[in-house]
Amino acid sequence: MFGAAVIINVANVPESGMDLDGEEPATILDFPEESEVRKVSPVGYRFNVQAVSGKLIVRGCLEASAEFTCSRCVRRFVQVVRDADFKAIESYADRFATVDLTSDIRDAMILAFPVYPVCSAECRGLCPQCGRDLNRGRCRCVSSSGDNRWTELDQLAIKLEGEDTHGRPKKKKVEE
Repeated sequence: MFGAAVIINVANVPESGMDLDGEEPATILDFPEESEVRKVSPVGYRFNVQAVSGKLIVRGCLEASAEFTCSRCVRRFVQVVRDADFKAIESYADRFATVDLTSDIRDAMILAFPVYPVCSAECRGLCPQCGRDLNRGRCRCVSSSGDNRWTELDQLAIKLEGEDTHGRPKKKKVEE
C-alpha cells in the first residue's frame, strides 16, 4: 500500500515522552498517478510522543511542498502545505507494541491540501469568453453588464412584489 511507513516502537518511548523529527518520502501519501497534485516533496514532521495508559499520544506538525494547478488560471505552481496542529492517539496492547502512524499522517496531509488551489490571492483567472490568462494582460472581449444568470429570477421577484400569495394584485392600502 505505502512505499514507506512511520512506525513507533512503544518500548522506546520514555515516561517523560520524547521528541521526534525527520522526513518520509512522498510515497506515504499514496497519491494515484492521475492526481492533480504533482511533485510532492518528502513529508517533514516534528512530533512530541507520549505513552500514557495504553495510548500513544502524538502531537506536532507536518509539512510538505507540492505542485498544484491553479483553479483560476490553470498555471502550475508550488505551495507549502502544513498541518501545524497534528494530533494522533493510538491504542496499544503492551509496552513492546509498535504503532504505525502512516495513515494518520496521510489523512492529515490530504486534509491540509487546498480544495481549490490558487497561485496567488491576486490571480485574475481566465477570461470566460476567450480563455486568455488575465494575469498576463487584458483581452479584447467585450465585458458583459454583469451576471445574466439571475436576470429571469430578478424579473420574477419584481413581478411578485406587487402580488399577494395567490398571484393576485395586492390591494392598495388607503391612508387616512
